[in-house]
Amino acid sequence: MLLFIVIGIVANIVIQIVFRILLSISIAIREQYVNGESDDKLIEKEIAAEMVEDEMDKLVELKSLRVGFVIAGIGFVTALIFAYLGYSVATMMNIIFFSFSVGSVFEGFSHLYFYRRGVTRG
Repeated sequence: MLLFIVIGIVANIVIQIVFRILLSISIAIREQYVNGESDDKLIEKEIAAEMVEDEMDKLVELKSLRVGFVIAGIGFVTALIFAYLGYSVATMMNIIFFSFSVGSVFEGFSHLYFYRRGVTRG
């Protein structure tokens, strides 16, 4: 289980780096096509402008985090119930690991859902 956590963290870091590089390359290609030249400072400015979060981004993030945490919390309580009923600690850990994984997946799907549908306060 710890091996999968480490693999997930390393994969996440590598994916973030690769996508940041691809974003920089795509901005440089676009600027080269539009202006005939690309400047490093202009590319950095464009990346900073793309990373700005507005209120909708924050609301979507909060609502999708709530979905992920609810699923992970339900899994944690289920694991505690299984431990109380006398199941092994390995079963409890697997339930927790599975619920956190499913919560993370549903958090991503709800993120996409809330961006498509829109969010309201409340």
